[in-house]
Amino acid sequence: MKGFSAAGQFGKTLGYITWGLNGALKLVGTLGRKTYDLLANRDKYDVEITTQGYTIKSKEDMTASEVQRMMESMGSFGEIELHVTRRESYDKSNTTRGKSKKLSPDKPDTEDS
Repeated sequence: MKGFSAAGQFGKTLGYITWGLNGALKLVGTLGRKTYDLLANRDKYDVEITTQGYTIKSKEDMTASEVQRMMESMGSFGEIELHVTRRESYDKSNTTRGKSKKLSPDKPDTEDS
């Protein structure tokens, strides 16, 4: 009987270790994806979920991969429409890192120190 008890404890311990590692890997994956999305400065989208003309839910500031996951998950539902609109993108050409720019009518780009 002691052999079964020890094997049961070992199996339980191994299960908890596997469960903990799985959670840690999911956390690292989620954080890595969100960090990449933040640093990549990719296009963002607004999504509106409607059925029969009524808005069920609105989500803003989603990446293309999040929109794709949402569309894949909506395949099992009935008559649901997704209205996806692209957000106005951030214009990198109008800013400089660490410095602010003043735009004046007579001088198009002047930098403040």
